[in-house]
Amino acid sequence: MKQGESKQQQPQIPGVTTLVLVPTETLELILAQQSEILAFVKNQAGQSLSGYISEAEAMQLIGRKATWFWSQRKAGKLKYHNVGKKIFYSRAGIVALIEAGAVARFDVKQR
Repeated sequence: MKQGESKQQQPQIPGVTTLVLVPTETLELILAQQSEILAFVKNQAGQSLSGYISEAEAMQLIGRKATWFWSQRKAGKLKYHNVGKKIFYSRAGIVALIEAGAVARFDVKQR
């Protein structure tokens, strides 16, 4: 391509796939990085965010079912946040319930 010429872009046609040639080394690097990213995301999926845990994690932690958590929320004893259809509790809120005696000591599962 000579100086001053611009590369023409192909028109985008719906339903048509564009093929791109990539050197093998670059493709292998992309695949390796993709694997690292997927492993990281999979690892992070079950972990808490900023001191919050999902209801599923809370259920496993203290050995209670969803109905118990619902009744605690309804009674105003447990603050929560909704993200879509998922419910999250602060770890501090769960600990406060345990310390207040709302959860029997033997009900708490050891992690």
